[in-house]
Amino acid sequence: MKIDKSYELPFPARDVYAAWVSPRTVIAPATGMDIDPVVGGHTRLIMETADYAARAEGVFLVVERGERVRYSWEWNGDGEVTESDVTFTPIADGTRVRRHA
Repeated sequence: MKIDKSYELPFPARDVYAAWVSPRTVIAPATGMDIDPVVGGHTRLIMETADYAARAEGVFLVVERGERVRYSWEWNGDGEVTESDVTFTPIADGTRVRRHA
């Protein structure tokens, strides 16, 4: 499956990038994030409820601070590893975020 999505957000690119790579930016249904946004660093998205537990784990392949990240992504160690490439482009009213996987 291919994903190619773009979003325009009314915030500066540096702020959107900082939120993307912050362990404090957790959006439901996720319940936690452990992240080291450097090349070779890890990303772990955690979802834990009384009825369900899952993890998405990966490694940062490219880190261009404030502009782009590329990382691998695997759910629950299932062996299906994909890569996500995310860019943060300044536009007149904020930032365009593009995610391609």
